[in-house]
Amino acid sequence: MKNTKINVTALILIAIALSAVYYKHEKLGLPLKPAEQSEVWTVEAKLRFKANGGPAKAKFYIPREPPGFIKLNEDFISSNYGLATEQDELNREALWAVRRAKGKQVLYYRMELTRDDNGSNRRTKPRPPYPPVPNYEEPLGSAIMAVLNEVRSHSADITSFTRELLLRLNTPQPDQNISLINKAGHGSVEWVRQLIQILAGARIPARIVYVLPLQDLVKHGTLVPWLEVHNDFEWVAFDPVSGRQGFRDDTLVW
Repeated sequence: MKNTKINVTALILIAIALSAVYYKHEKLGLPLKPAEQSEVWTVEAKLRFKANGGPAKAKFYIPREPPGFIKLNEDFISSNYGLATEQDELNREALWAVRRAKGKQVLYYRMELTRDDNGSNRRTKPRPPYPPVPNYEEPLGSAIMAVLNEVRSHSADITSFTRELLLRLNTPQPDQNISLINKAGHGSVEWVRQLIQILAGARIPARIVYVLPLQDLVKHGTLVPWLEVHNDFEWVAFDPVSGRQGFRDDTLVW
């Protein structure tokens, strides 16, 4: 009887192990043989701040379900801090807290990722309301509405409208209206926020997202602002400078 229980337990453990191997190979694309290779990225974020000796809290947005990737593992590294994570339809947030902290504080977040060639990259939530038309100051308002009217006549839907708008706003030979609009530096956070305000003039929902270019042996990466618009079905990403649609294969949506 005792041997029977041992055999049953062994069979259950073997079944669990085989299921884990199958999942990692079929779903995550990890190799089975030593000669096979699979690309795995390790991304680490460091938070630094100086505490004054009292209670300390730190909040940090972390990737939730990055399109094009599967999260294999993640670690939260801190000393004496309590940790909680919260998420909604849009964001995931790490919350660190400690009763007393003084001096230099360092918190770490680390994750391992592999590419997801079979998953869907569609980002459908949350479904936003249509924004109200902003009350632009003049003469900026007249310039924006003139550009939007021109773009509308050369586009068929929200996606083509956004692409055409970005191409016009980033042209190396701007006309008078474009020159009046282009005050923020192209590719900056301020530029993407201005694009969101301009798109609101056409009642197009838009938002800013941040991407991390993935490069080998890079120790200090920088988050880059990106633009997303909602086309009534899903969020569509655009490079705010080139107007290229979609996220690049070598970028991680943070």
